[in-house]
Amino acid sequence: MSELLDLARFALAEATKAGADSADVSIAQGKSLEVELQESVVTSCDRHEGVSANVRCFVKGGCGVHMCHGLERGDLVHAARAAVSSARAAGPDPDFRTLPAPMPAGTVPDLYDERVAEMSVKSAAAVAQGVVDLALDVARDVNVSGVLSAIASEGAFVNSLGVEAEEAATSISNEVMCVVRRGGKTGSYSDFDAGRLWDDVDLEAVGRVTAEGSLRYLGPRKMQGGEMPCVFGPIAASALLGSVAMAASAEPIQRGRSFLAERLGKRISPGILTIEDDGRYPAGLHSSSRDGEGTPRRPLVIVEKGVFANELHNSYTAGKGGTVSTGHGSQLGGIGPTNLRPHVGRLPAKSLISDVGDGLYVDSLLLSPNPVTGDISATVDWAMKIEHGEVAYPVTGIAISGNVLNLLECLEEISSDFREEPGSIMPSLLFGKIQVSGAS
Repeated sequence: MSELLDLARFALAEATKAGADSADVSIAQGKSLEVELQESVVTSCDRHEGVSANVRCFVKGGCGVHMCHGLERGDLVHAARAAVSSARAAGPDPDFRTLPAPMPAGTVPDLYDERVAEMSVKSAAAVAQGVVDLALDVARDVNVSGVLSAIASEGAFVNSLGVEAEEAATSISNEVMCVVRRGGKTGSYSDFDAGRLWDDVDLEAVGRVTAEGSLRYLGPRKMQGGEMPCVFGPIAASALLGSVAMAASAEPIQRGRSFLAERLGKRISPGILTIEDDGRYPAGLHSSSRDGEGTPRRPLVIVEKGVFANELHNSYTAGKGGTVSTGHGSQLGGIGPTNLRPHVGRLPAKSLISDVGDGLYVDSLLLSPNPVTGDISATVDWAMKIEHGEVAYPVTGIAISGNVLNLLECLEEISSDFREEPGSIMPSLLFGKIQVSGAS
């Protein structure tokens, strides 16, 4: 990768020569492999290779960015000059302070697996066929679709304050949907597996899991709506906690456009909720030694015993807020969480369902809360009616409404067992009451 680092240094020098007060450059090259399934048949196998360079420049605080998809010296000179020109056009920004200074970051273990990087089209297609075979073992009439992908990349980063870094990473994932139709009834289910390392995934098993899910959700019924207790399963719970972590980004908070604005240091949920973000977790899907601006990653508690404890910062928001970056920035100026690891509770998910008595188990939902208000109107993809403390039957045509903060206030328990994707923990959550829209 030293060649990439040399190219990044060259582009940085060109940006300085063109008039940048400060600048950073990231250069990456990578390859990807994708296999698509449709109608239980492997329909395509695609391999791609590519390179890119991002040059970000500042002139009197004004920011300009230029991306190119070539690594010839002429490409980098053009990118540097274009970024400086854009920074001048942007005009001065008095809130800009400085880019990250050099700090040791060490390495994060297990981000790269040669077996993933060198996966062949033939072996990927064989895995995809294995997904289909395991699904058909569950139900011969199931229809399987999905995408298997493997990615390997390496990159270099430099900035004008002296930060220099190199890192390589791989990832492999499988997303599968199974549909079964019987006697005028339809059942469907979707699931996934993903990891940095081959040993962290069981891609073929997703076929069996989704086929079983499609049978479980065969012939869903309509149900009466109303206010009721709910259990969010791991995927639904992860979506909710992820929305809280996204709202903790300092940029929208500083603009007053987050439902967590002016809530730092205040209680937003019962004391059972603690959410830790750890971008250095070994083999984590969202792990890296540094963020996109070169700041070292570090663990950060976002919510501690129900209190909104820390905002997520990049270098710009940290300078504006008179604090330090938390290592959650991207080179393009964004801020986002990494691997979320909520603390777990005392009881298994089965006990949470038993405690509900009569209510709803939410497997998966399209949770897109209004980022400013936190208001929710979420369509539920897959859910089960709970009756007498047992999961009774699948339901359809329902939605959940309310507000993220109101939901958090109603949080009563976090399960002791959880689904774990590399780096992230996904427990189930019990809410005392949620407004559910249904149909008789």
